[in-house]
Amino acid sequence: MLYDYKCTNCDNTLIDVSQKMRDPPLVKCPECKKKTLQRIITGGCHGFVKGGSTQIDMGRAREDAAKHKEQSAQPEKPWYHKHGTASSEDINKMTKKQKAEYIMKGKK
Repeated sequence: MLYDYKCTNCDNTLIDVSQKMRDPPLVKCPECKKKTLQRIITGGCHGFVKGGSTQIDMGRAREDAAKHKEQSAQPEKPWYHKHGTASSEDINKMTKKQKAEYIMKGKK
């Protein structure tokens, strides 16, 4: 894994430090020699495509999926644009209670 670090004392930045996930984070700054290094959270997680060796950025994949969903999704119609399935003949046969329920739910 590659990690970035920044010193809170001298603002020194370490970029792409190779470490195993099990390794403890670095704490001592190579510039000021104080234990003030902080790991910087960057990018998204990565994964491998099944059956291939292409590494993809999962964060970008989620963004693309959300953008596609946003573009293809039709806005929900407000309640007053929803139409029921009953004909006027069916409505005339309903009791007052059934009519009220039909108005609220839009179903017979």
